Amino acid sequence: MDRELVEASGVSFKGISAGKLRRYFSWENFKDFFKVLGGIRQSWKILKNFKPDVVFSKGGYVALPVVLAAYLARIPVVVHESDIVPGLANKITFRVARKILLSFEKSREYLSEKSKKKVAITGNIVRKEIMKGQKESGYKLTGFSGERKVLLVMGGSQGAVEINEMVEDFIGGSLDSVLRRVLGEDFKIMRNEDVDVVHITGVGKMIEGLKKENYCGLEYANENLKDLYAIADIIVTRGGAGSLAELAALDKDVIIVPMREASRGEQDVNAGYFADIMGWRIIGGDENKMRVVDSEKNLALDIGGEKAAEIILKMKNEGK
Repeated sequence: MDRELVEASGVSFKGISAGKLRRYFSWENFKDFFKVLGGIRQSWKILKNFKPDVVFSKGGYVALPVVLAAYLARIPVVVHESDIVPGLANKITFRVARKILLSFEKSREYLSEKSKKKVAITGNIVRKEIMKGQKESGYKLTGFSGERKVLLVMGGSQGAVEINEMVEDFIGGSLDSVLRRVLGEDFKIMRNEDVDVVHITGVGKMIEGLKKENYCGLEYANENLKDLYAIADIIVTRGGAGSLAELAALDKDVIIVPMREASRGEQDVNAGYFADIMGWRIIGGDENKMRVVDSEKNLALDIGGEKAAEIILKMKNEGK
């Protein structure tokens, strides 16, 4: 999926070997250690041929070999952390990065004193494209008439089994009382027959046999996501900081279902932050958050990544 998205935008894509970073004992850790070493070697060759001025990392275990290879090749590294709680890969790369970009001031608490000296608060990078959604295109894609409220349900690019099961229950009617309690009067959506449901299931996770007039299931949405955002009155989503930042920029009504099994509990922390500043609801959490001033919301957003881009270009112009 990553390759398809990158190459579709006209950017060259190179794949490398990478090993998952686990916080628990597993025999896979021994094999993955050698995958990381292989990835560093592959990244070294790619970087030597490409000769970049700066390496920009968004984190994740796939980024680790690239960042370490860049450090060994003496290429400046800029790392951006989307979540409030930094991931393990980023904690490692912070040590070799020239500049650390944080989305949230609160993230400083999780950094070493040495790393704090490299920090710039840029906010979360939000694509400008999502602000350009067209309702007409959204209704055409889903087949909806626009006469009813629209509920958009998504679980990230890989989907979410828990959320998919909730949608099945909702369409079947058994989740009506749960949503009535969670949504409350503020959202004005009380019954499943009063709402059209757009459901992004994740690749290979379409709900077989679920065909209803008010239901549209999609495995994945890329360029069309902005149009689905445009028609959505309320959105149910996971607690990833990137998606939440986009929805905050669009000022949407949101219900957050954090991934409880997340390795470091980052989605719970993200959900709590955005619920505080946006007045959103969290399933399984506080349902009575109040909206605060928009200025605090704006601190978490970098529309188009302009702040991050300025720092990267400045480093490029300063040379190695």
